[in-house]
Order: sequence, then structure tokens, then C-alpha cells
Amino acid sequence: MTARILFNLLQVAVVMIAAPVAAGVLARLKEMVQSKRGPSIFQPYRDLWKLFHKDEIVSEDSSWIFRFTPYIVFVTPIFVALLIPVLTSYPLFFAFMWLRAGSRWLLCNAGGS
Repeated sequence: MTARILFNLLQVAVVMIAAPVAAGVLARLKEMVQSKRGPSIFQPYRDLWKLFHKDEIVSEDSSWIFRFTPYIVFVTPIFVALLIPVLTSYPLFFAFMWLRAGSRWLLCNAGGS
């Protein structure tokens, strides 16, 4: 059980570290196909560094949704990384819930025509 939890945490770390490199490689390949000089493959890391060091500006009249949404947007890819096995061949922590939610979504939408 402890090994599976460690694999889950390792998978989240690998996905979070490798995702910006994948985005950088894709951006670089797009520029190469267009015969242009593209940004470095590490540009997404620089963008993330810049984003996380910005000051937060929040209006006094903003609702709780405006303040809570960035956290949801940040946690959603981490949650998806726990659903899809990347480093292991066995189902991960939330895989069973993913199957149930996906099948429920399909069944609910099947009769909607």
C-alpha cells in the first residue's frame, strides 16, 4: 500500500516536471516546421517562474469564485495525473472513481437525443 502511494506521488511529480518540457518541444517543433527560430524548449519553465512570482491583484468586490478558480485550475491536471497510469501498469488511486464517473457520464448522455 505504501509503495502504491509513493508511485502515485512519483507519477504526479514526473508529470508536473515533464509537462512543460513536452509543451516546449511541441512549440519548438512547430517553429521548425515553419522554418522559424522558435523559443527554447525550456521557455515554459521561464513562463511558470514569471507567473508564480507575480503579485496577486484582487478587487474588493470580487466573489469567492474569482479567488477560488486558480486553485481549481492548478489542481485539475494533478488530479488527472492520478487517474491515468503513466509509470505503472496497475490502476492508480483514483482510477476506479474515474471509470465510474466516465461510465455515468456516457450513460447520462446516451439518452439525451
